[in-house]
Amino acid sequence: MEKGRTYHINGEGTKRQDATLRQRLRLKWLPFGDGAKPEAIDQYERFLALADDEQRVFIATLDADEAELYIALMAARAMYVDPTDRKDGSITEAKVKAHPERYQWKPE
Repeated sequence: MEKGRTYHINGEGTKRQDATLRQRLRLKWLPFGDGAKPEAIDQYERFLALADDEQRVFIATLDADEAELYIALMAARAMYVDPTDRKDGSITEAKVKAHPERYQWKPE
């Protein structure tokens, strides 16, 4: 095995990287197809941080293929549900920390 290289069986490392990237960008799925630029992740993150009006202005400056990618990013973000907010019926410490106002309890 070459020093400095990581090898993964059956794409296991890729799945982990994808999950990390989805969590970082807060996306339901990764809309990166053939036109994806993985090295542009910071740019995608800045785009997603823009206000809705700013996103529309930015998309208007792009060609059709690039615009499609950014629209897919917006859709994937809109469908994202933070893992601490998923409704599995249990109240975890992470949920309480993420939303203390929601889980206030005061004895009567």
